[in-house]
Amino acid sequence: MEKFLKALKERAAFFLAEMEQFEPFGVYISLKGEILDIKRPSEPRSIEESYDFLLKHFNKDLSSDEVMAYAIVLNGHVDGKDSIVVEIFVPRQDKYQAVFPYTIKGEIVIFGEDTNLKYHTN
Repeated sequence: MEKFLKALKERAAFFLAEMEQFEPFGVYISLKGEILDIKRPSEPRSIEESYDFLLKHFNKDLSSDEVMAYAIVLNGHVDGKDSIVVEIFVPRQDKYQAVFPYTIKGEIVIFGEDTNLKYHTN
């Protein structure tokens, strides 16, 4: 799961360095270890609509034997700090949620430690 979290943070860092924010995005890891992005509709949506779209997509496919885990990544403010929220869904397990505060220095995004340990279920 550490490899998956690292890949998610790298994708988030790219968006943050380029635009300082991003719409929620979804990613899954296959049983072969491939990390793949979820395609979203191209028309503009609210953050809530984007999240709901990704959640419905994941709920539909969570029973797939080809998927090890799904993730939705959002950005915003948690406890007054710029942060990304990573929600990981694993078939037949509770949701795992991590919150990483970050700072942007030039084109470099620096993530802090996960501050949401109480939501870990594994």
